[in-house]
Amino acid sequence: MHAAIWVVFAVTFANRAEANSAASENNAAFVALCGPIRLATSTLSSLQAKDEANSIIATIAAINLTVADDTFTTKIEHDKTWKAAPEDYKNARPGWGKFHDTWAAAKKEITGDNSQKYTNWRSFKGNKAAQAQVSHIAEEAFAINSELEALSEKLKADAVTTALNSAIHGTAGAATKNFVLAFGASWADRAKICSQTSRTGTEPKPGTSLLLDAICLCP
Repeated sequence: MHAAIWVVFAVTFANRAEANSAASENNAAFVALCGPIRLATSTLSSLQAKDEANSIIATIAAINLTVADDTFTTKIEHDKTWKAAPEDYKNARPGWGKFHDTWAAAKKEITGDNSQKYTNWRSFKGNKAAQAQVSHIAEEAFAINSELEALSEKLKADAVTTALNSAIHGTAGAATKNFVLAFGASWADRAKICSQTSRTGTEPKPGTSLLLDAICLCP
């Protein structure tokens, strides 16, 4: 996500500056571009999902089961996972696949050693208004948790590294040995490489790589 934002900034600065600049013409744009480049080439920190999020979801699910009708909770077998459950168990519980394991863990929570944590909530058992409110909160929490799980996949180190390499090197990505710019000895060669219209085919163009933009903006 951050890499994409920086690319937008880079393209914006590149479009506002002279493509093949003379000395000092694009100092401000060049300095501004150094920040994103340093960010994209820095050592990536480990990105992990917060344990707190899982704990909150588990607590909400446990409260939801505590106030729910027994006709629902008695159908949950806390020692089963949906994947390993027999087909007759699954067939008797249509639509349960998405949240079954969350409910099973919640039932284990409210019937096990931590059951005393939910004593106050038991007074709301059978209260339709309380059930509806807690159920709504649980649904919202589950939806948010699903989004967090999807986001955590995108933020895994390999995916982020790939995105950062793409921002730095363009289509060459991590294969930096393929990122070769043949400037030659002529100023005209540099002008061609830094032109949006003179490049053809798969040749890198300004706006597609932070490093190329930096070279073209170099004072």
